[in-house]
Amino acid sequence: MDSKLKKVATKLWGYAVELIAAVLIQIVFTMLLGRSFIFHWIVRDKADVLDLVGLAFALNIAVFAAFLAILATEFGKSLRREKAATEYATAFAFPMFPTVTAAIAVLITAQERSAFASEIAVFALIYAALNCITIVKNVLGVVHLWQVIEPPQSKKPNNNGS
Repeated sequence: MDSKLKKVATKLWGYAVELIAAVLIQIVFTMLLGRSFIFHWIVRDKADVLDLVGLAFALNIAVFAAFLAILATEFGKSLRREKAATEYATAFAFPMFPTVTAAIAVLITAQERSAFASEIAVFALIYAALNCITIVKNVLGVVHLWQVIEPPQSKKPNNNGS
């Protein structure tokens, strides 16, 4: 397998793992709690659930904005030169979509009293939570890369010998 195809396959697998994990976690939740409990929880605690989704969305935006600011630095120039900026930008922007999907699904569940929408909402909530964990992993990856590309400079003594 050539390196470009392998790179694409690895990236797709990373997204697929989160989807598979979300499905498996949802199955476990449904088995342990029951569909009725989950549905009533979303309807009853809609405001609290939406608050959590809003916090996740704010995290998504803050991290993405911070990454965009980093792109203006020397390190950002290095990322662009190495063609890594687009990959990281995608990784930091993508989690906004499942988070918005979760909010919409929660609103539809509460408004329409739809059990099917509650299934979608739970999946989207789990998927959005997994994406928040991935954001942290991606931030750590950027920090590690930053240290490799621009290692900290040792403090040089000034002219007075201090």
